[in-house]
Amino acid sequence: MNILYVFPGQGSQYGGMGRELYETQPTFRGELERCGEVLRDRLEAPLLEVLFGGSRDRLDETEYTQPALFALEWSLGELWRSWGVEPTWVMGHSVGEYVAACRAGVFGVEDALALVATRARLMQELPENGRMVAVFAAVDQVAGALSGHANQVSIAAVNGPRQVVISGLDSAVTAIVEQLDADGVRTQPLTVSHAFHSPLMEPMLDDFEQLVREVALSPPSFPIVSNVTGKPVTDELLAEWQELLYDSCTMCGRCSMVCPVGNDIAYMVRKAREGMVAAGHAPEGLIGASQRAVRIGSPMGLTIKALT
Repeated sequence: MNILYVFPGQGSQYGGMGRELYETQPTFRGELERCGEVLRDRLEAPLLEVLFGGSRDRLDETEYTQPALFALEWSLGELWRSWGVEPTWVMGHSVGEYVAACRAGVFGVEDALALVATRARLMQELPENGRMVAVFAAVDQVAGALSGHANQVSIAAVNGPRQVVISGLDSAVTAIVEQLDADGVRTQPLTVSHAFHSPLMEPMLDDFEQLVREVALSPPSFPIVSNVTGKPVTDELLAEWQELLYDSCTMCGRCSMVCPVGNDIAYMVRKAREGMVAAGHAPEGLIGASQRAVRIGSPMGLTIKALT
């Protein structure tokens, strides 16, 4: 049996996520505390306070969201490992790809957390003048709606045949959404602090590239499937991750590539009450999500079927 781990990105966090696992699973607790120790000098507030402190304000700040998600997803993967479950492939959406790379041995937890914390800080320091919106329409229709806004708005993610996320300058996104609404297209705003995967991320790219160049990278011990290309990552990791800050994340194409229809079962390693299936919202509890088996059932995207 081939097992795929999928690690989601920002937008799925909620206050208290992982609390039950932290209180009942020693392996999970130990890894989360290890991550908290690594992040101690990089975050003003302690990781466990951000996760379990009762206030969501900090958890929704990018500077804290991304390190917290990395720590939780890594710890959940280690919990599965302690139960004898190892992945055949890994992939992740946005910050989740750093978890996937760490899982595959590209770098250690310490370097990964340094990358993620710095990435989050650089993003947090950017102006909060953008927004992200999910659009339930074909990508060609969405691309047409973006014409005239090429330097302000981009397609940030293609999650399925009719599940597209746009990201960019607030005023431009608002105008696009108003036109889509007038055309009868359903949209849904995302809870994020910045317009990730858009032209608004460009000012931070040089600083982030410099940091990535300082990290020793090892070849993956098993395949990591790229958000950008839909193909296994090789030694072009720097280019891949820089592209992730700007380019679209074509989730459906890569899922059909790594999991032939009818053959493989993917265990979704996830962690949010509102969860994510290939970066698309799906309400499920933390433990239920981590133990849910799903089958890739469509070459055009993800058809999720719970297995009992």
